[in-house]
Amino acid sequence: MTQSFPVPDDVYEDFVNYFKPLSAVLGEIVPGMTLFVKEIERGIASDGSNVHKVELMARRGNVEIPIRSESDGIKKLIATLHFLITAYNQQSTTIAYDEFDAGIFEYLLGEILQVIQESGKGQFIFTSHNMRPLEVLKKEYVCFTTTDPDNRYMKMTGISETNNLRKVYYREIAMHEHYDNLYSETKRYKIISAMRKAGDNYGQT
Repeated sequence: MTQSFPVPDDVYEDFVNYFKPLSAVLGEIVPGMTLFVKEIERGIASDGSNVHKVELMARRGNVEIPIRSESDGIKKLIATLHFLITAYNQQSTTIAYDEFDAGIFEYLLGEILQVIQESGKGQFIFTSHNMRPLEVLKKEYVCFTTTDPDNRYMKMTGISETNNLRKVYYREIAMHEHYDNLYSETKRYKIISAMRKAGDNYGQT
């Protein structure tokens, strides 16, 4: 997605068609956006075969721009979409994704996760720093990382269906009512002191 590239003539039609269902789904996730392959020129490869030099493009209304110029979040969605579609439709599929939330608008993140949770057939495992998943996922689907090297993952217990898991998590970090290993505690006054000392070393600008 970062530059134009050659596609062999014998697979060009299949390559173009591959992006059509992706575009249909993307257009629902990002309303008004479609995805397509734009042929820039035709040429001949070093082995003498015919190739199509192409670039992946986005269209919004009458405006067309290369995907390489889109935001990181859009590029991530496009790169991930095939796997999400597969996990949604095939029970035998498991997808694991590190920091799926990075670059994706949190409300949209929640919409995607709810779709997969409510009617997906496969399994989608991901890590996230965003708190939005705690508001939309069922508690039994959520594991928390801890500061304990001997017990890195855990599930909270005693949480009712009416509890907001995000609020429960924040309260535990602040109050340590039941768990004391969810967060390495920080102190604002120490951060302020470190900032001031660092500023003395760097001087005034």
